[in-house]
Amino acid sequence: MATIRTFVTDRLVRGQEQYVDALHQVRDIHLATMDVQRAAAAVLVPLTVAALPNREWVLPALDRTLDGAYDVASSVVRRQYDLAERAAEVGSRALGNGSR
Repeated sequence: MATIRTFVTDRLVRGQEQYVDALHQVRDIHLATMDVQRAAAAVLVPLTVAALPNREWVLPALDRTLDGAYDVASSVVRRQYDLAERAAEVGSRALGNGSR
């Protein structure tokens, strides 16, 4: 019976390790997508604002706002994935240490 428990636990631990690896890949893709969106916004917003009056002071304010928004969004994404990774690692340690 102990060998079956060890076998199942090992499989669960490996599955959680693969889950953490997948989280890293998804996080990296998500952040790269956000960087592309940020670059596109940096190009498109000035083109849109160019026709507005007082664009000399509107454009820098929009740039700061966009930069701040993307910084906050990137930080939130990183923290969400870090939290999921920590939860999986805690579960993996609990499974690995609890059965041996």
